[in-house]
Amino acid sequence: MREALLTLLLNVTSRLLLRSDRMNGIMEQMLNAFTFANERLVIPSGKRRLSAVYVSAGDETPAVLICHGIGELVEYWEGCRVCWQGMGVSSLVFNYSGYGTSTGHLCTGTL
Repeated sequence: MREALLTLLLNVTSRLLLRSDRMNGIMEQMLNAFTFANERLVIPSGKRRLSAVYVSAGDETPAVLICHGIGELVEYWEGCRVCWQGMGVSSLVFNYSGYGTSTGHLCTGTL
């Protein structure tokens, strides 16, 4: 019961954050200014497909995997990826199921 309530709370909070970003224009500004669109890829995950962006700093460079927070999208992390790339660090960030163009449902674990 507690897990179901937490899942519901996280789902509602996430949807409110995304709605707020859409309503005040922040989401559109980020999407329009996103410079890493050519680095987009799709990661198969069971029956789901997770949208992701891999930014390479070159061959044989270290890499970080970014697991963003609830309500965030890959586009929110562009500034960090630019900084890391400049320091010679590659990065991969993906949208969880139900976020951005990733398929599936938010926070439910269902397909």
